[in-house]
Amino acid sequence: MMNSHKLHMENTDYENLVLYVRMASKDELVTMLMKMSWLKGNVTCIHCCNQMQLRERFNNSDGYGWNCTNKACGYYKTTSSVRTESFFSGFKSSLANLCTIIFCWFLEKSPKDICTDFGINKNLITRVFAKLRKIVSSYLDEDPIKLGGPGVICQIDESLFSHKVKAHRGRAPRNQIWVFGIVDTSFRPSKCFMQVMKLFLILAGG
Repeated sequence: MMNSHKLHMENTDYENLVLYVRMASKDELVTMLMKMSWLKGNVTCIHCCNQMQLRERFNNSDGYGWNCTNKACGYYKTTSSVRTESFFSGFKSSLANLCTIIFCWFLEKSPKDICTDFGINKNLITRVFAKLRKIVSSYLDEDPIKLGGPGVICQIDESLFSHKVKAHRGRAPRNQIWVFGIVDTSFRPSKCFMQVMKLFLILAGG
């Protein structure tokens, strides 16, 4: 599972990370991801329960793999992927491309822009984005955002989101889109909750 405790950074930090992962060697990238806890720093052999050893593998796209070094184990020298039990385990693309997509997601770049800027397959970008959204959704289900409390003042407001068609391109929304929001500035950074209210006017009038 991806560890989120190292991800509270400014946009410039993510931009620098994108540049770094595009230029880093396999060794540097694997080391960085282990420090961030995005890759496991140790893996146990599922057959003998002994700790496996990380070794360089030239026939591996990641450059490394875990090996069982227990000669008494029936699966001695069996190799396990460096991506074992990580966010990356379901993907075959390079760690550099996957990290690029993740950091661009934090920068709120569109799949089209990522595809154009880095030549990464758009289908892969869509799959990574979907997995990231699933992780965020699960996190919020397990640990819902709690705002306010005794002595805490929250800012509450509603906004109408709409747009006009320009140069006869696009479509104007059929209905007004109201968004209700709450912001708790007692946190650093502030926490907020927003909800699209299709029946906002009815609820407000009731």
